[in-house]
Amino acid sequence: CQVQHYNSQGLLSDKNYSDTWLTSNRNISYEYFGNGLKKSVHSSGQMKFLSFRWILSDKETWKYNNFGQETQRNLYENNALKLTTKTGYDTSGKVSHVSISNISHSGKTLGDRTFIYSYDAVGNRKRIQTAMGDKSDLKVSDIRNDTSTTETRRSGNFIAVNADDHWYAYDGANRMIVSQGIKQEGNVVAHHLKSGSKRISY
Repeated sequence: CQVQHYNSQGLLSDKNYSDTWLTSNRNISYEYFGNGLKKSVHSSGQMKFLSFRWILSDKETWKYNNFGQETQRNLYENNALKLTTKTGYDTSGKVSHVSISNISHSGKTLGDRTFIYSYDAVGNRKRIQTAMGDKSDLKVSDIRNDTSTTETRRSGNFIAVNADDHWYAYDGANRMIVSQGIKQEGNVVAHHLKSGSKRISY
């Protein structure tokens, strides 16, 4: 059985599940900023599997810029921070980078990483780079270049690995013709040894 409630703005304020095969007395509450953007979601209840029972409390929070674009998201499990994503935008409003930190799973903390997005003159995504390390030392200009060689370079505690670069190419109609390719002699081409790399025909 599910019961939903809404606030005075007509936005969903909470959901209550009395009993399911996986949960018992589960409640999900929603909090919003004054402009209606989602601020947090908190889920709590008793989880169950066969004869096992345990209490689970999850929470997710958001932050936005003045244009209503998401800039940060935090995920908590039983009050412990499990994941943080931070998103930056360029002057035209397109995503310029996404940083992922505080990655925790099965008692282990994984390394931080940042994805850098580049675009061509008409706004097509042309490249995604991956940087790994302490994001506090990241300077986007330090890892943006037009090489495709396999090299590892450092900026503070940040490690940029160009071998993980993904390049994209488009035809005259702005249709993608190469996905996750490499830069070779000035051209973007698919590579049969690179996972996910392909040429697209129409």
